[in-house]
Amino acid sequence: MPPNWKTAKDAEGRIYYYHAFTRCKSAKPNNLKLILFFFAFFLLPQHQSSKRKATTAAADTSSEVARKIKDHFRSKMSGFIVVCLNPYRKNDCKIGRITCTEDFKHLARKLTHHVMSKELKHCKHVEDLEVNENVKAKAKDYVRKYMGKFGTIYKTTASPDSGF
Repeated sequence: MPPNWKTAKDAEGRIYYYHAFTRCKSAKPNNLKLILFFFAFFLLPQHQSSKRKATTAAADTSSEVARKIKDHFRSKMSGFIVVCLNPYRKNDCKIGRITCTEDFKHLARKLTHHVMSKELKHCKHVEDLEVNENVKAKAKDYVRKYMGKFGTIYKTTASPDSGF
């Protein structure tokens, strides 16, 4: 089955397929990619006054679906990164203790962005981007190793181009 397509049953017990983000539906699994293509390139553009605008709208629609998928991933992953970072806020934390809220927010954003960038490099298609147990395990390990670099207390480090 193509990425992000799920199965469900209607009120009469018949199985159908739907795309998790666009909500396109199909009764036959072999139509899934065709339906997504049709939805993205023909249904979403509201007003097409010329061929040139239609082509632009189709590209924008495709990128809109990709943006929604990335936003969904970012949202789920940021919540997981926060869970991974919370133990580093406790006073009994021995390595990489985070002492202020601003550092915590900075780390959550930075680590979420890094995990998403790495996952995008490994995905052939944006539709393959998902927060699954494998991605969570890699992210948790990444947070642990990253926080271990800072010694007892986490301190923001100046970037090489900042001049500090």
